[in-house]
Amino acid sequence: RMYSFEYNDRDMTITRSASASVVLGDDDPNIVCGSRMVLRNRIHPLDRERFARAVESRNGDTPEYSVEFRYIRPDGEVIWLQVNGVCEPDPSGDGVRVT
Repeated sequence: RMYSFEYNDRDMTITRSASASVVLGDDDPNIVCGSRMVLRNRIHPLDRERFARAVESRNGDTPEYSVEFRYIRPDGEVIWLQVNGVCEPDPSGDGVRVT
């Protein structure tokens, strides 16, 4: 299963497609936004550092990243996710949006 997301670096919010609720096991299918901290707390503790390194490695020269990690759903089930993202910089080269 797949879903899409957009992360805004300026306000640190995540907007997700409706299908994310099914994949991630949200209780409320209408929840489409969250914060980076909410996501971090759902990543398996042994995968958090690797996830952070992959996301932080993105920049104007290497805007794409890919990382596989375990995600802990609200019901406690652990699932594997593969995230492929592209960082879109602003005119100064700072990353402002990840899709």
